[in-house]
Amino acid sequence: MPKKRGSKNVLLIDFTAKSIGRIVKDINRTIQKSTGINEHITNIRKIFTNYEEPFCEIRQNHKGMKISIKLPKVKKKDIFLNVSQTSIEVNASSIARDESKKDILKVYHRIINIPECSISEKTTADYKRDKLKINVPYEKIK
Repeated sequence: MPKKRGSKNVLLIDFTAKSIGRIVKDINRTIQKSTGINEHITNIRKIFTNYEEPFCEIRQNHKGMKISIKLPKVKKKDIFLNVSQTSIEVNASSIARDESKKDILKVYHRIINIPECSISEKTTADYKRDKLKINVPYEKIK
């Protein structure tokens, strides 16, 4: 229902848990009707329910930036690092077992902005003991 506030008409929409639940059920019914897509959507849901942003520690000085990211139970081959002029993107995944002995896929994702004075071509990374350490050097200031 539109409610008047001053001289303007403002439409206020109230999303309650019931209405959101009905929308989700409708979407699920639509997905279940289509064949093959249901398994794909289920896998996507599993990925997003186990998504985490890893703990990140950033230290800076005049020489550069040192970033330390905790990635528990992740293998080195499962880490994807994308370095650009303005940011560093870290994607990692691991398979862990929960209490009911089911395999759960954990997905870690983090984007870190870096300053313009950084030299992204000379960025180095090292992964040991569940910690990813990234070193981003800065250009020398004259």
